[in-house]
Amino acid sequence: MSATNTALQVIEWAMVSQDVSGVPPQGDLSGIEKLEHPSANLVAAIGQLTTVTAARLRWKMPPLGDNRPLGLDNTILAAALGTPNPQIARTLISAVAEPSCFGDWVFRYGLITPALPFLKDDIADDCRQRSPLTAILNRPVPGQENQAVHFVTQLLVYPSAKLSLTLYLAQPISDTKIRDWRTELLERLRFGKAEIQSFVIDVYEAAMIYHQQEVINQTKDAYGVICNPKAASDEERLRDALSVANWWKPLWAIERADINQLRQRRYLSYDYREGIKLFNLSQKMLGSI
Repeated sequence: MSATNTALQVIEWAMVSQDVSGVPPQGDLSGIEKLEHPSANLVAAIGQLTTVTAARLRWKMPPLGDNRPLGLDNTILAAALGTPNPQIARTLISAVAEPSCFGDWVFRYGLITPALPFLKDDIADDCRQRSPLTAILNRPVPGQENQAVHFVTQLLVYPSAKLSLTLYLAQPISDTKIRDWRTELLERLRFGKAEIQSFVIDVYEAAMIYHQQEVINQTKDAYGVICNPKAASDEERLRDALSVANWWKPLWAIERADINQLRQRRYLSYDYREGIKLFNLSQKMLGSI
């Protein structure tokens, strides 16, 4: 094994991670200096993961029309994910430069996202700081929310990126931290220009088109927890229920300001009102209204 082989195996694992189970492969980092001049196989693997990830995002190649070459630091990031030594991993990740093109954004998202469940919290946060798309579609490191919102506004000018953001953000999720970040993102964006506020409504409309039953079930479950004193006494369950309720806040605010914006959305359906009711209930519980 070598650093090159370790990086290569991690990249290959990331490419098939959606189809197989298991932790990222680990190896040694001998000859790590050779990553400055990656082998043809390693360069090809980086390109392949970028292409696969772009396809999953529904982006054409090159990503968002950006044909600048990918950064060599991506090899270091892959090797860092393959070392069993957390201290070395953090040292290597800290040496990785900021992404220099949208291809870097795509590659790093495809590499890091499947590895996150297996990483220690501090290493996961280090990775999020080196991957703008991971910060957006997963969650940013605390304190980096403004930067992540800025990244989103950059992406929204590209139709393919806007579509992928809409579909990803519309997916119901059980992770409270990720859901809370998405709520914060949508809440901030609703104060933007008309086209950005329209994007916020797009997300809720997509949720009701593609995930209606799951969204409604999640909403009803949260309603049941908040209304049941015994269930609400469980702090974790209550925290999750309030998180689900708060996810509806941006849409509640838009409806309150101009309900006609929602009436024009034929696919939103009136089932969204269940979410509005849940948000109102949560605010009454918290004594906000």
